[in-house]
Amino acid sequence: MRILISLGFAFALHASSLFAQMPFELVHIAIEEAYSAPSYSGGSDALATYIHDRLQYPELAVDYSIEGTVVLRLTIDKAGQIANTEVVQSLGFGCEEAAKNAIDGMPGWQAARRGNRAEESIVLLPIRFRLR
Repeated sequence: MRILISLGFAFALHASSLFAQMPFELVHIAIEEAYSAPSYSGGSDALATYIHDRLQYPELAVDYSIEGTVVLRLTIDKAGQIANTEVVQSLGFGCEEAAKNAIDGMPGWQAARRGNRAEESIVLLPIRFRLR
């Protein structure tokens, strides 16, 4: 369902003569249905805890003191499941595999919604590797 809004202008003077001189037309703007982004069940704190509990720093990365961020692109399907995972930013030294392994089997997300319909969406998930 779309909501249609017409933009109109009110003038105290002779509106018809003003419009004849204006270099624009009245336009119709379609406002899309309300959209809600996908979210992890339990919120961002639960997501951080889930990843923290499962992320294993690769030994090779530890040996070479590798730190930084791996960014994963997750496709969340209409059912709220991870349908695809891609590495957008890598570090090497096994960090990408460790990040992907940390989210394997991740429980469901709440799918993005447009109006009453669930929609497939993309989430960028940065995972920071830091030695202590």
